[in-house]
Amino acid sequence: MSIMALQVPNLDDKTFQELAAEAVALIPRYSRDWTDHNLHDPGITFLELFAWLAEMQIYQLNRITDNQIDRFLKMVGMARLARQPAQVEIEFTVAAISTLGLLPAGTRVVPLGHEHLIFETEDDFFTTRTRLIAVNSHWNSTSIDHTEANNKEGIYFFPFGEQAAVGAILELGFDQPFADAEMANLFFLLRENDLPAPAPRPEGADEIQPSATLVWEYSVNGTWAQLNALRDTTLSLNRSGRLVFIPPADWTAQNGVYWLRGRLAAGLYEIPPVLEHVRLNVIPARQVETVVHEDLGEGTGLPHQRVRLQKLPLLLAADRERGPLRVGDILNWPEFLTAVRQAGTTGQPATQRRFWDFLPGTLQALIKDELISRLPTDREKYQIVAAFNQILTSTDLYDPAIFAEIQPSEAYQQAAAQPECDFAAAAIIQFNRRLFDLAFANQVARLGLVIQVQDHMVWEDWQRVEDFESSAASDRHYVLEVETGEITFGNGQNGRIPGEGRSMRAYFYQTSHGSEGNVSAGLTWRLEITGAAGARGTNVLPASGGREPETIAEAQLRAQEEMTSRQRAVTSSDFEQLALATPGLRVARAKALPNYHPEFPSLNMPGNVTVVAVPALRSNRVTPAAGAGFLHTVQRHLEARRLVATAVHVIAPAYVQISVRGKIFKQKKSDATAVQARALAALQKFLHPLTGGPNEDGWTFGRPVYAAEIYQLLDDVEGVDHVVGIELEAVALQQLAQKVITIPPNALVYSGEHQLEVI
Repeated sequence: MSIMALQVPNLDDKTFQELAAEAVALIPRYSRDWTDHNLHDPGITFLELFAWLAEMQIYQLNRITDNQIDRFLKMVGMARLARQPAQVEIEFTVAAISTLGLLPAGTRVVPLGHEHLIFETEDDFFTTRTRLIAVNSHWNSTSIDHTEANNKEGIYFFPFGEQAAVGAILELGFDQPFADAEMANLFFLLRENDLPAPAPRPEGADEIQPSATLVWEYSVNGTWAQLNALRDTTLSLNRSGRLVFIPPADWTAQNGVYWLRGRLAAGLYEIPPVLEHVRLNVIPARQVETVVHEDLGEGTGLPHQRVRLQKLPLLLAADRERGPLRVGDILNWPEFLTAVRQAGTTGQPATQRRFWDFLPGTLQALIKDELISRLPTDREKYQIVAAFNQILTSTDLYDPAIFAEIQPSEAYQQAAAQPECDFAAAAIIQFNRRLFDLAFANQVARLGLVIQVQDHMVWEDWQRVEDFESSAASDRHYVLEVETGEITFGNGQNGRIPGEGRSMRAYFYQTSHGSEGNVSAGLTWRLEITGAAGARGTNVLPASGGREPETIAEAQLRAQEEMTSRQRAVTSSDFEQLALATPGLRVARAKALPNYHPEFPSLNMPGNVTVVAVPALRSNRVTPAAGAGFLHTVQRHLEARRLVATAVHVIAPAYVQISVRGKIFKQKKSDATAVQARALAALQKFLHPLTGGPNEDGWTFGRPVYAAEIYQLLDDVEGVDHVVGIELEAVALQQLAQKVITIPPNALVYSGEHQLEVI
């Protein structure tokens, strides 16, 4: 059934001549004494003038500008996607950067030959002299040394074996215990190019929950102790990423090697990981250039004053929450420490004093006494930031009397009431980071473009608006032209005018070249910091993720696609398509069973929908196993989109092994062994949960296995004359049949051991 679109009305359906003729024709109705309708008459001249004005207005009404389309898109929640910076992982050798210590977030790094593309490191990073000298795997009674494979490009290995059973271990041996770093950083590159891409994960979407529980431990006097892992972006080696941890103080060597191991303690991998390599001193960077304290001149006191930013193209930050504080977020350490010290001494301002009161006494003494006459070391900077990050985890920090400008978010209130829930820690940190940014607004990096005007020695933030239509005379508003970097202030009636002689500045903004930053692999990089003149690195993988701003046409097309895409689960097809699109997961198949409850399979249960989710798999496995984390992630995605009266259940598929017995009479001159091999291959291909079935698109859930189909399948095998005596067996269902094997609605079949006698 085709859907007919509404016809767009043509408002500009009359020409100037038609409008003028209609006006002249109406003269006798309204003025009988007006009898001269010739062009020389002054009245006719006025009618033609008004007809011309009316024709122009109708023409304009019939046109929608890009600016109007842009606003319409925002009204329906489809604002154009902003420019995105490219991201890259850069590996530096130990010799190149071992003496540099801490590289704060925001450290500049440049690819040689592309010097106009400035990249900045994403996180605080301690370089290290430690070397990875051993990589071993242990599972069941098998032990494999992967050290040589880890050191060579193009070779990959299974860190926990091809089956990744519980108890499997990946051991990493180091020549020293990261004594030169406050935090250690391991980069894991997984081989994923042989897998389907995971469903896209929009910014802000919930993270997947891994089904495998991977415990990291280190060697202590012949035994193992749990590692203090700060961050695991690999999600237990489910994807490429990094493990960040605090080097243990009691780490001891065994035969001269400091061992770290990842132990598969529980659960399972839907897709057992395959590692290409584990590396140290691999630094993540983004193609952004940060500009701080850019002078914009002085106010003229005149309406609609215009100033222009010096750096382009602009990178406008998305409306998102911020995470933990980084050393690189402190733009000026002397000013920051002075502000903290004065708050501790004078008690003012109260917002900064609030953070001072939560600092440990040792750090208060360090800031108040020792750092008054010298700059902090890298370790001291890291310790101070770590202390503030600890404060950001507290639900006691917020005081409405002190932070009156900020109201607690709904997410924060829920997290404070239920601190044990999954999202609580992140929500608390994000809200408290807003308090920190308010307290130390002029000492830390901010999000997006921050324009300030000085008023009585105090720098005040001005707010960006789309236009001045709703701006009052006292509102500190400005309008930004993104493409040119031009900033326009108000006229005194709609938006305040910067006072004459008042200093203006861009406190903070960033630029990015978008898709141009997606540089190829194998480039040489240099660090742009003091003492790193000879430091060189290489990106093993190409940079990715850089994107130009979305055009109006692209946004319109995306809006049409999203408006017609499924965002609400009503029908069975809705549930299936949404399950397949679970962000971050590789869901190969999904089947919705209406009125089905997994705990009461024989009953009709209205209001219940059970979704059977099948993960993708590598070719070496036949029955994809869905773990608890996988199922929970799919269910969480569906729960947010179901109808309120519908109960959703997500389960793993049941697998039924089908074995075939029978006799094959081969054609003359055909080789019996070859015929048998082809017949077995045909059965294995046909009885496959993901690629089997008559259409080779996967066995249909609950579809019976008919002996007639097996007869036909084997008859079509090259070299087969005819087939007799076919019997089907499903051991799990305790069925043995010569005609049909019935399958439960939540089940798929797979090929078992077949007994085919070739005669």
